Amino acid sequence: MTFAAIAIILALAMANAYFNSPQPTTIVSSGTIYPLQPGRYQAINFTLNRDVRINGMFRSTNGIRAYIMTSSQLTIFSSGGAASSYLFATGRVTQGGINTNLAQVKGAVIHLVFHNDNLKSNSTVTIMQSITAT
Repeated sequence: MTFAAIAIILALAMANAYFNSPQPTTIVSSGTIYPLQPGRYQAINFTLNRDVRINGMFRSTNGIRAYIMTSSQLTIFSSGGAASSYLFATGRVTQGGINTNLAQVKGAVIHLVFHNDNLKSNSTVTIMQSITAT
């Protein structure tokens, strides 16, 4: 086999891998803003059709907690205000990143939750880097 034939086969294999690999799905676009009153949260719902990695960055004016939850976890959280069960959590931060694999929830509705657990101050969450599933 000639060098040119090997190069063509390699190029075709690389192109096939690129075009058949899952493309990132945007969950929340960069620049999106969520104003949160004291004690309130914002849930962004999305469905996973495959195992994914969730990535993105955000900041808040007065510190918030970010979670990724299943629907049943969100139901419990929304009735009591405290997250006792979740797939991912940041802790209380003014800047944070999400970088986690979600493999056990394929086919489920998932919720990205920004929670202002401060009972006295408003907080504004700004998405700095789009939150995506890849």
